[in-house]
Amino acid sequence: PTETVWVDDYLVRDALAWFRDHPTGLIFYGEKAMADALEAEGVPVYGGGTNPEELAGLRGAALSVASHRQGKNLQRHHECLILSFEPHAGNMEQLLSRTHRAGQKEDEVYWWYYAHTEPARQAITEARNKALYTQTTMGDPQRLCYAAWLFP
Repeated sequence: PTETVWVDDYLVRDALAWFRDHPTGLIFYGEKAMADALEAEGVPVYGGGTNPEELAGLRGAALSVASHRQGKNLQRHHECLILSFEPHAGNMEQLLSRTHRAGQKEDEVYWWYYAHTEPARQAITEARNKALYTQTTMGDPQRLCYAAWLFP
């Protein structure tokens, strides 16, 4: 059996603060412990076997990256928070394209992410480098390449 032991709940608190400021935004999480913590604070959570398309852009929620990075039409939302950025360019391309797709009515789609540790920064760099390789060799424009990145 695995037991979650929280060393610090800053990420939960920060995600909750972001959600208060972006009530129709989507939080993408990777760990069940994070889903449980957000749900305990009243954030609707969509894991496997759920359909976040029913949110229709009217309210926000937390969504499992593994369950909802592909095949979901979430273009009614335009603000998202990624709690753990994957170093896999293809997965991140799929995730970003949930809201940055045909039918999006906003001029810009915003994705917030965490780059607070060296492993987090390395994951972002790795995904962007792989996306650049794909774009260069295959000729397919990649969101990780043409997005406007803002770093502190």
